[in-house]
Amino acid sequence: MVSGGEVQRYLSGVFMLARNDQRGFNYLDLTADGFWRSFTAILYAVPAFALSWLNYRTSYIAAAGDSAATGLGFFLRLALIDVLNWIVPVIIVALVAAPLGLSAHFGRWVIATNWLSLPFAYLMAIPVALMLLMPGAEPIAVITSLAFFGIAIAIFFRVTRIAFDNDMPVAIGITIGLVVLSFTMTGMLHAAFGLALEPLP
Repeated sequence: MVSGGEVQRYLSGVFMLARNDQRGFNYLDLTADGFWRSFTAILYAVPAFALSWLNYRTSYIAAAGDSAATGLGFFLRLALIDVLNWIVPVIIVALVAAPLGLSAHFGRWVIATNWLSLPFAYLMAIPVALMLLMPGAEPIAVITSLAFFGIAIAIFFRVTRIAFDNDMPVAIGITIGLVVLSFTMTGMLHAAFGLALEPLP
């Protein structure tokens, strides 16, 4: 398990990258061990994810009725969806990295974006918490969520561009591709696990 002090150092690094400062890589563990340990960020993001699961449960019950099964299995399926949404894009980029000549910088991109996803998770949890605490503030929460999402995408693009040695076409392709993939996967997985609020056509 990565210690709290290490996480703080890694976050300092990704914040520097977000400000277009390549020295941020010096704060990250870019070794093979650091690659695998960067997925620990998923565990640190669980409290933020849990807020979204609680909010989704509220919406699910409103759509399916109070008799809907929303026990432990419900939350485990939501957790699995979040884990798959985190890991599958990495696997897909890994598959195309060698053919596209991106292997040299793939590792540091994964490490940087894994740790970058941690503050993103808590940033996106803010409007979710607002909806849970103040249901009447949903319009404000939705607008805030969209604004935060736009900020997150812009920063993700910047860090991706820096990680792949300022290759703009690669950064654009990865960013757009993963955004589309994330939305598509989320809808399909919710339907596949019986969690869709509305049946897919």
